[in-house]
Amino acid sequence: MARYEIKRKGEKEFTQYTSPSEILGQLEKGFHFYNWIAELCVKENDKTAWTKKRDATADIGLEFHGLVETYINIKIKEQMPDMRMLLKDYNVNIKQMFYQFLLFEKNNVKKFLESEKPVVHEELCCAGTADFVFLDKENKICLCDLKTKNGIYGKEPAMQVSFYASARTTMSGDYEVKFKQDGQSWVKTFSYEPMFIHYTAILCIYRDFFNMDFIPVKEKDAPYLLQGFLRLLDYFYIISARKLNNKRAKKRQ
Repeated sequence: MARYEIKRKGEKEFTQYTSPSEILGQLEKGFHFYNWIAELCVKENDKTAWTKKRDATADIGLEFHGLVETYINIKIKEQMPDMRMLLKDYNVNIKQMFYQFLLFEKNNVKKFLESEKPVVHEELCCAGTADFVFLDKENKICLCDLKTKNGIYGKEPAMQVSFYASARTTMSGDYEVKFKQDGQSWVKTFSYEPMFIHYTAILCIYRDFFNMDFIPVKEKDAPYLLQGFLRLLDYFYIISARKLNNKRAKKRQ
């Protein structure tokens, strides 16, 4: 079942959309990923060690994303966050990661514009959630994807954020969104002003090193990254698509 069901406000029926993570999941993970699995399982003498590590880091990422979302939404309302209350329920690792996010904000952000808003490209039949959008100190709008890893490997993150930007520029007005994943489910209405994205970027907050990298996608690379994503999307619908309640998606199969 698709993660996202979306309709424009006023339409009668929801339409199902697949997600960018599922599209990019078709790519081979590569030697370094499988070598990491082997080394970890041998070291721990446990063939499930890598799944335990994966799930633990996923929980950290989910918790940190929630903290950043709360903080950005406070800033969007032009309010002053009470940092003591905001951070009181988080452990020291999450707090250290958040301090790196504040450093990124200080150096790069003039104003936050959006946080954790679903984006959908109706023609391409794909939908996801953009972590945040901000106005930088040169008055350019950046759509940024937040990662909580110990490194950025491969082109997948840049391909993902390039799709998000492409989808966001097609949107305006009100959309109703149904979301379901890992026991979470909700139905919300989101409003979108027309927006031109000047560039995209990846912000990686390192879990274990208490450091961060802000990595803008090079302007010359952006069209090729989006093109690569679209080829994967075509492959998904031609070869391996699930059945979706989506007329456009069925035409792509």
